[in-house]
Amino acid sequence: MTLLNSVSKGGGCTLNHLSSAVRATCSQCGGNGYTKTTPNCYQTCLDCLGRGQLLVRQAS
Repeated sequence: MTLLNSVSKGGGCTLNHLSSAVRATCSQCGGNGYTKTTPNCYQTCLDCLGRGQLLVRQAS
């Protein structure tokens, strides 16, 4: 699987030219959108930018 880095100015990923792209749960945060850094501190997941999902292209 290959992560896609195409983000438009509107803030969303474009799918019009990526017919084989699917959404997958972020493995870094488990889909929560944040990670625990210390016992009482949470940080936005930088892999999925707090969304909890990644856009993944299927290998053909």
